[in-house]
Amino acid sequence: MSDIETTRERLENWKKWARTSRHYRITPSLEGKYRPPPSWHPPEPKVFIDTLDAVVIEKALVNPSFPRKSRELIKYAYIESGKPIDVACRKIGINKRNFDEDLETAIRMLHNRLNK
Repeated sequence: MSDIETTRERLENWKKWARTSRHYRITPSLEGKYRPPPSWHPPEPKVFIDTLDAVVIEKALVNPSFPRKSRELIKYAYIESGKPIDVACRKIGINKRNFDEDLETAIRMLHNRLNK
């Protein structure tokens, strides 16, 4: 497995950590507080999240020396991927046609910073 693939796996771990550890809603709704009654189905297996590695990724991304566009690209691709790509590209300030190339560059940048 290449080093870049390892960085992609680390970003997937960071995505799981970020989605479970951050609270996106300030005030939860009544529907959000609902818990279904216990069922007879076996519980789904829990996904292992390497919290320490996720924090390392987070620190590298929020470092002021890491370019804002690269940070926003990674955040969109891994955390906010449900949003329309046109809106994200306008917000980030990149051309939609270059999205994949710019994302690849951002991942390589992160990879280089993590492996100094």
